[in-house]
Amino acid sequence: MWNALATIVSVAVMTAIRELFSLLSRPPADQNITNTELEQYYRRARNVEAEAREMMEEAKRQVDESKRREEEAKMREREAIRREQEARQRESEARRREEEANIVAEQARIAAGDANQRDKASQVRREEAKRREGEARRLAEETERVALEAQNCEKEAKAREKETRRREEEAKKAAANAQEQEQQTKENLERFNCYLSKGIQPEVWPTEEEFQSAKTRIQYDLKKLHFAICGSSGSGKSSLINAFRGIKNFDPGAAPTGVNETTMSVTRYPDPHDELPHSRFIWFDVPGAGTLNVPGWQYFNEQGLFIFDVIILVYDAVGIS
Repeated sequence: MWNALATIVSVAVMTAIRELFSLLSRPPADQNITNTELEQYYRRARNVEAEAREMMEEAKRQVDESKRREEEAKMREREAIRREQEARQRESEARRREEEANIVAEQARIAAGDANQRDKASQVRREEAKRREGEARRLAEETERVALEAQNCEKEAKAREKETRRREEEAKKAAANAQEQEQQTKENLERFNCYLSKGIQPEVWPTEEEFQSAKTRIQYDLKKLHFAICGSSGSGKSSLINAFRGIKNFDPGAAPTGVNETTMSVTRYPDPHDELPHSRFIWFDVPGAGTLNVPGWQYFNEQGLFIFDVIILVYDAVGIS
């Protein structure tokens, strides 16, 4: 295509050149031509020469453009061929990948089937393991329960054995105490008989139970001071308590008085004064000693005189005689 176009342009250019040379080689035949005509002749020759030059340049430009377009067409053709080859390669690659995907899908299906079978087998094994684990846990709990029962039985046996030993020791101590008390009683009885034969009254000391009972009976208060007024019957104990309290006989709240035995039990008389130290004083009227109701030798323990803070003994000329 480019050669044909170059040939056409060459022919046109050569035609213009021949026409130009023909014009220039044939000057006007008329010898009497004027300068004006001669000038027009040369002007036309120059115009023809310029047109020929322009035609040559245009022909060259067209040839160059045609050459460029031809090269672009070849490049586009080569690009189209390359793209077609790439498309064929991509199509081939796509078919290959599709085949590989089909192979992978088939392998995955087979693997899924195998995995499903393995999963079923694994589930069966898990259920079996769970069943065995539950059975083992049940056996462990049963073993632990039996061991705990055995431990409790052992503890109970030890406790019973310890209790038995304790009771045996207590029995031995009780037997020893009984024997000791029997010996003490025997000695006390011998001493009591000896004292009685000699006219001496025996000594009897209060027990711990008697001590606590006496505290409860008189309402013992650690913040108070407890006075026991005691002595023989009719010695004026009640009158003395009334005098200590600042009241007269037969006043409201006064201790009863009389020549006979008027106080039959320990009687509590708080001090009526509110100021210290009287507010801390509590007076107790104790039955007279040496009466038929209270023998003299039992007087101290029976009346609980061991619990008082202060004991005031009252006697008169009758008691002395």
